[in-house]
Amino acid sequence: MKHKIVIKGIAAVLCAACCSFGVAAQPIQEDVILYPEHEQIRQEIQQLEQLEQWGVQQQEATRLHLQLSEKQWGSLVQNTAPPVWLSFLQLPYGKSELLERYIQQWEQTPEWTAEEIVTWVNANLDLPFYEQTVMAENPNSLTVLVNKYSALGAEFEPELVKMDAAYTTVPNAKMQPVAYEAFVKMAEAASQDGFRLYSVSAYRSYQTQKRLYQTYVATDGLELAESYSARPGYSEHQTGLSVDINTADFYSNFQNTDTYRWLRENSWKYGFILRYPEGKERITGYQFEPWHYRYVGVEIAQTCEEQGLTYEEYLARQVPPQTDFLQNTSTPISGQLLWLDHQWYAPCVMLARSVGIAAGVRSDGGVLLFSENQRVELHPYLLPVVDGVPYPRKHTELWYQGELYVPVTDFLKQFEIPYQQVDNIIYIQEHQSTNEILTSLYHYLKNASIEELMALFPTQIPISSESWIAPVFDPVKWLSAKLYD
Repeated sequence: MKHKIVIKGIAAVLCAACCSFGVAAQPIQEDVILYPEHEQIRQEIQQLEQLEQWGVQQQEATRLHLQLSEKQWGSLVQNTAPPVWLSFLQLPYGKSELLERYIQQWEQTPEWTAEEIVTWVNANLDLPFYEQTVMAENPNSLTVLVNKYSALGAEFEPELVKMDAAYTTVPNAKMQPVAYEAFVKMAEAASQDGFRLYSVSAYRSYQTQKRLYQTYVATDGLELAESYSARPGYSEHQTGLSVDINTADFYSNFQNTDTYRWLRENSWKYGFILRYPEGKERITGYQFEPWHYRYVGVEIAQTCEEQGLTYEEYLARQVPPQTDFLQNTSTPISGQLLWLDHQWYAPCVMLARSVGIAAGVRSDGGVLLFSENQRVELHPYLLPVVDGVPYPRKHTELWYQGELYVPVTDFLKQFEIPYQQVDNIIYIQEHQSTNEILTSLYHYLKNASIEELMALFPTQIPISSESWIAPVFDPVKWLSAKLYD
């Protein structure tokens, strides 16, 4: 939507100054009101409008503005049409730090969808196996990823329990407790349907995997061996969460058995996924292994089953937690913030209430703010009024899409609310809120006369006595001043 932008000059400011002394302003007609000092903001709002025309919503555009380098952002907004790579970052799991790799992959596979390209790169599949590997961040996690890009240390050994002989053919076989419990439940359910499930290989230590791997390489050569055996430290078996069921032999044709079909239909119900499915060899790095199952929990297993995803694909499509750029507020408002001219702007009323300042919208679009120590009136056309005294405008407020926006840090300073800013995140510190005074004030004003209200809150704008102050959200915590012509 194209917004009407008004740039106000000195004459308009002088006129507005006169209005501050008793003449009510007219309701605001423009979508955006700025001042000459807002030239940078004007340009950035036009950029937001351009992105909006491309289908990029405000919150998404703010995220892109923060994530992209200045060069990347400049390249984006200077285009007359949305660049191909924008679709990569519009995905909720798109990562700006991987943009160059997304573009390189797209150049190699232009027929792929954005989802395929981003998933592929997020899973590091654009890199050769065993190159640029990392150590698993949390090896004890039930959702740890162990593959040809992510390894476990040689000394890592999870918490393990010994498997009962009824569920394994291997002496002293072990699994992690939660995985073993789920395996037993699955085996019992299969038994009731006439199938027997048992482990032929569960937990393996780093040293055991090393011996197996070296044997396979000596027998079949490196290339073939690595299509079915993991290097030491890169085997899921070391997690204690994987189990080879009934066989581990390619020649057994386990995939043609009724037992396999039962597993494919039911394993997810117990939190297990077929870890190396057929047709996904390039993603998993291993041949189809119909017997190898990995415990990931019921919720993840169900998602993988329903969407036909390998574990790599599932993790590659996880949406990272959204950063809360304004923290320790009573209600989250990060989704309403605008990043303009290297600072955060927020809807004035919403910001005020979130930090314990009573706020209300006047009929002419202005905002009245009330704290324990001061009363402030803001309006795009008028000079700010603090405790009834007009103050010179600093040109920090702006009117945008029907709301008065203020710089967050300026607002906090005005009301002496302590905060700390680290990078782009603002942390609100503990402060004396208006909770108690507003609560008592509310109870007093419910039955106050118009004369009492006028004496307590002098104003040049005629008001009605009903609903001057009324509960907002939580009546004990938030109160809103409401003025009427």
